Amino acid sequence: MGKITVLRYGLISGILLCLLFYTPYVLWGSNYDFNLGEAMGYTASFISLATGIVVGIRRRRIREFNGKIPFGPAFQTGFFISAIAAGCVYLFVFLFLELNGAEYMQRLYVHKEKQIMEKYKDKSTAQEKLATMNKDFIDHRTDYQNSEEQGRMISYIVLLFGTIISLSTAGIQQRD
Repeated sequence: MGKITVLRYGLISGILLCLLFYTPYVLWGSNYDFNLGEAMGYTASFISLATGIVVGIRRRRIREFNGKIPFGPAFQTGFFISAIAAGCVYLFVFLFLELNGAEYMQRLYVHKEKQIMEKYKDKSTAQEKLATMNKDFIDHRTDYQNSEEQGRMISYIVLLFGTIISLSTAGIQQRD
């Protein structure tokens, strides 16, 4: 397998993902918009993974398979690129939350509280939803405040996106 190709494009995708995740937080500082940040995070995941996977599979197809790569090696290349990128994201999220976790989670909690108050104009419904959110937060506090768990959850999402992109790219590369 093209280990250098997989490593190169996995690291490029992973580093790009981390930069795109962190840039809005740095640019907006205390005015960080969680809704826009979430949308940008998913968009960044898709774009950086798609770019790394497509270019990585194409490079391997040209260099090792003389222009015609079978589905298995193409999928395997994309999957391992995704796995390396997910590993980078795990490390980034873990370190980010270890360094900024308490402040970040407090700001996220306030944001969610504000969202509920804006969404439900009826005070009793809003209070009920807030109570549910608080109960959920208390019941799962160790998960929400655990840098390792948060890193794992986000890296699983990255790996899932990467697997889907790898499957489709491997199929498309069959036709080229």
